[in-house]
Amino acid sequence: MNTVMEFLYAPIQPFVWHPERAFIAAAIFIGLVIVAVFVNKGTIKIKPIMPLLMAFGCWVLFGINEYIAHSTKTDIRIDLLFFGPAIMLISAYAIYAFMKCLFTKK
Repeated sequence: MNTVMEFLYAPIQPFVWHPERAFIAAAIFIGLVIVAVFVNKGTIKIKPIMPLLMAFGCWVLFGINEYIAHSTKTDIRIDLLFFGPAIMLISAYAIYAFMKCLFTKK
């Protein structure tokens, strides 16, 4: 059981107690939105941009959550078991959608 917990916790570990890192990740996803708009010649296509915006929102919420946890010196972090895998899956899908938008022929 311990290895399952470590497996779920490992991807989010660099962001725990560091809300600024979560906000940097959110800024990266907004940068990818801007690149996606430029790739589509200035037109905003919802299909490749929506996953990026969803990942941006998740990282902002995670950054706020980490700021609150860091400010209050929260000791038990059960939220990471659910938030960690979810944010990693959403981020991976957003990057996949961005790469698909970037490399598909129009």
